[in-house]
Amino acid sequence: MIKRFSVLYQGGIIDGEQLGYDGTPADDRRYDQDRLLSVYDVALNLARSCEEWGYDTLWLAEHHLQHEGYEVLHNLPMTSLWLAERTRSIRFGCGFNIIPTWHPLRLAEDFTTVDHLTGGRVRFGVGRGYHEREIVTYNSEMVGMPDADRRAYFEEEVAVLRKAFELDDWAHEGDHFTIPPKGVIHRGKELETVTVVPRPTAPVEIWQPTTSGSPQGLRFMAENNIRGMIAGMPLSFVYSFAEKYRDAFAEHGQQLELGEGLVVGFRAFVADTEAEARAAAAVQFEEYAKFGAPLGVFPYTEEVLEIQRSLGRQVPESPRMTTFEETLSSGAWFAGTSEQLLALLNDLQARLPGLEEVLFNLHIPAAHSENLALLRKISQEIIPHFAEEVAR
Repeated sequence: MIKRFSVLYQGGIIDGEQLGYDGTPADDRRYDQDRLLSVYDVALNLARSCEEWGYDTLWLAEHHLQHEGYEVLHNLPMTSLWLAERTRSIRFGCGFNIIPTWHPLRLAEDFTTVDHLTGGRVRFGVGRGYHEREIVTYNSEMVGMPDADRRAYFEEEVAVLRKAFELDDWAHEGDHFTIPPKGVIHRGKELETVTVVPRPTAPVEIWQPTTSGSPQGLRFMAENNIRGMIAGMPLSFVYSFAEKYRDAFAEHGQQLELGEGLVVGFRAFVADTEAEARAAAAVQFEEYAKFGAPLGVFPYTEEVLEIQRSLGRQVPESPRMTTFEETLSSGAWFAGTSEQLLALLNDLQARLPGLEEVLFNLHIPAAHSENLALLRKISQEIIPHFAEEVAR
């Protein structure tokens, strides 16, 4: 049963300027320091508004070096602490800490500090990252590393994080991390173990984005009791992944209800008529395709291929392709009325009875006022239906 609604803010400061295929090319966007720093004012306004309107968690995205302005928050634990000090009860989600850009012990300590200082109001998430620029700049070991080896690196970092969170005295020896290093003399004897102090007082629930549903990835999630966020994916993928996730956990001795342990997210456009919602979605779709397709996080459109070629940029030989209509019909994005969204969520709840949390992805390039209006409308016309059901 759906019990909670949350929001994902990816740290955009574009604020609706020059959007669409005819707007500013993604790489040409540059903003001055004042504009970039406005991300914190936007995040605080969102946090206070979401708290007032009944949302459970404001998830934030970590990214680096983005002069383009699409995603400019780069330290989620620190930002979450600042936001928590200025709000009362809303939770904040690290969606996600790009762990190849961190040393795992530093991240474990930073999160533990924030966990204590906020009274457990920050949720922990890990991701591999999709911006090559940030990954290789912060971690030169990643340069030229095959994807399979990057996955192994990520999995080893998670192993270190879990030891740091869960164990008193521990050591780790892997392909990329040896903790503590061999041969270190501390107070006259060889250092054999380390202890992160203080550790979290409660078990740390780890969240991870899900985009492929590979057997290896599902096995890793089940082995490490990792929760999954499915955001902006076709509904056919959502339902298929939920079954595979449940089955993977069953193979490791944990019985989950279908949908349990997952968050499902949508890019939603809600208006008084479907035509109005579709018109609002169309320009956001164009801008997101410009932003996401060259990074591999969104399929190409014919228009984006043409834009990239006109700029002299490389394009894949056989790219994943989509259109606006295909994206809406797949259920990855929603554009319609409140009544239509409510019907969609009721169907989602019926098919995934263990699902407790639904997420709304704020539109990265949209005007902040438009995002706030959307969240207010959902809080007034959607959330009360589920609050009443939970109350029963």
